[in-house]
Formats: sequence, C-alpha cells, structure tokens
Amino acid sequence: MRLLGDRPLLQYTLEAGLASRRLDRVLLSSDDEGMMTLARSLGCEVPFRRPAALAADATSMVDVALHAVDWLAQESAIDVDALVLLQPTQPFRTAGDIDAAIDTFERSGAASLFSVEAVAQHPCECVSVEDGRLRWAVEMPAGVTGRQGLPPFYYVNGAIYITSVAFLRAQRSFQDERTVCHVMSRTRGLDINDLYDFHVAEGLVRMAADGAPVFDDPREGHA
Repeated sequence: MRLLGDRPLLQYTLEAGLASRRLDRVLLSSDDEGMMTLARSLGCEVPFRRPAALAADATSMVDVALHAVDWLAQESAIDVDALVLLQPTQPFRTAGDIDAAIDTFERSGAASLFSVEAVAQHPCECVSVEDGRLRWAVEMPAGVTGRQGLPPFYYVNGAIYITSVAFLRAQRSFQDERTVCHVMSRTRGLDINDLYDFHVAEGLVRMAADGAPVFDDPREGHA
C-alpha cells in the first residue's frame, strides 16, 4: 500500500490486470482489509478473504493460487483451465505485457510460462569465494574478449506466471523443463524486493512524469 508516485504499489498491478483484453476474470487474494478495499474500488473482484493459514511469510504461492481456483469451483461453479499470477511487486508490467505473454503461452502448447528479462550482472562475470579464492559461476566461453560476445542469460523477474491448473495440481510447481518464457524489458519487469528497488522505481516514475521513455520496450519498435 506504500505510495509509488501518486498510487499505492498494488494499484499498478490491479490496473494492468483489469486493462488486459485476454483475462476472463481478475481477482485479488488477500487478508488485508486496505488492499481488499482498494481492489474493490477499482472494479477488481475480491470474492473471499484469504485464510490466515495462507497469509504467512512462508506460504507457498502454489497453495494460494489453488485456493483461489478451488474457491471459484466450489462457490461459483467456475472451472478454471489456466491462471495468470500477477504479483504486486512488479508495478510496471502492462496489460500489453500480460496479453503478449498469454499469446505466447497459447501458441507454445506448453503447460507454463515465466516472464524474464536480460540479466544486469552476467553469470560469466560472477564469482563465489572458496577458501579465499575466486570461483567463476559460469566459465567464460573460449574466444570471448568482451561483454558483447557473452551468451544471453535471463532473470525470472516474477512479473507474469502462467500455468494450466491441471499442471499446477499435478506438479505443485509453476515450472518444469518445458516451461516457455516471455521476454520483457528491464524497466517494465522491475522486481521490488527491498527499499533500494523501491527507490529505483520512484526514480523511474519521476523520469516518466518528465517525459522520458523509460518504459518503452525497444523490441516493440519504440524509440
């Protein structure tokens, strides 16, 4: 509920979900009255209060998702084939990102999809320290002399997860070795995990308010 620019952080995700053309229904799972009130004011469904047993720090998101699906089946006789998980800590993912990810998911024939972005720190330049000595996380490919020659690596940014409900029930996971990905720009996929990330998000909001194209995605042909 902390303000990011002129809106609570959660509101960005609610608005993106509600603006999607591909989602049949958008609902919030929460046990927080303030979040539930905000969601209802924006037109988001809040059909239940999340049970306390599913609102702890260590709660599995699989259990949270299946609780929502089961509630819809039992209370509203709605059989959900696939779900899209939108976490509130990725405020800059757009309705267009959501719809494009759903398109990719449906074309792929896979049972699940993650959104990803290019890594900021490349694994070939990361190390661990063992007995005071450096150990490279990933060996530098032979013949590579600069960053521009490094193989691409991506970070699962948490902005969009899509899975078939049957897969989620069977695997109790959002992914397996056949999971496909939807590539996002680093700004639109920004994942807020701590106060530093929040300050970065605040800076991006200020830049956008001044007219900077910080959220444009070069892959979409924007400037």
